[in-house]
Amino acid sequence: MNLDDLDKIKKVLGKDEEYVASKVLHDLMHYSPNLVYHFYSLIPAKYSWPMEKTRWGLPKLIKKMEGKKIKLPPPKESLLKMSVADALKLRRSIRRFKNQPINVEQLSTLLYYSVGIKGSSWGIPLRMFPSAGALQPIETYVQVNNVTDLARGIYHYEPDEHILVLLKAGDYSREMYLYTLQQEHVRDAPVNIILTIMLNRTQSKYGYRAYRYALLDTGHVGENIYLVSTAMGLGTCAVGAYYDKDIDKLIGVDGIKEFSMIIYPVGVPK
Repeated sequence: MNLDDLDKIKKVLGKDEEYVASKVLHDLMHYSPNLVYHFYSLIPAKYSWPMEKTRWGLPKLIKKMEGKKIKLPPPKESLLKMSVADALKLRRSIRRFKNQPINVEQLSTLLYYSVGIKGSSWGIPLRMFPSAGALQPIETYVQVNNVTDLARGIYHYEPDEHILVLLKAGDYSREMYLYTLQQEHVRDAPVNIILTIMLNRTQSKYGYRAYRYALLDTGHVGENIYLVSTAMGLGTCAVGAYYDKDIDKLIGVDGIKEFSMIIYPVGVPK
């Protein structure tokens, strides 16, 4: 983060918030910058942003994007070949994949059981993962390298219709490889699932606490991806080392209101 970035943040802070936030930052820079996120989440509730007054407006829980829509086949529970207990015991971080595709039914099943919608309550989607305040800040993008009956490209998953929206057609495996510090399993994976955070959703209720809760939500989704992949005989490995701005630009998010958080390459283990 540079001085320009700090100025942008100050413009959306009230005077009291700016004073408290600046003091937290000043104190931590002399102790441990790594704790900045944690201590920001401890700022007293009077500096929170109640939903009816949020500067970002009331949040929408489903993001819709423009592009060619691809209807995914129904998820197949039969593709989950083991119990939860077995999936937990067999789960590993897999960094070597066979040079073979996964099929679109597997991708459909993985997306549905990881981040899909299983129903609704009072008009609020019920997702496959728990979320603070049911505000569901996670969005899902899929970079496709090698999936049967699905063109290469970058897609956005829209769980309300269980569809993929094509954002960019083409082979982006080299970009993914370079932007993730040349991690070969990212380049070689049939698909890379990129999770982003739309912080305004959680922030609308929880203020400075939002970033902490959004990270927890991301972790819940990540474990789903691990367990569902394992149950289908696939493998994955969470990737947090990458150039944020490059990945954000690649998938078309602004890095402020929506930003990438983690990448999950998925494929058939060697």
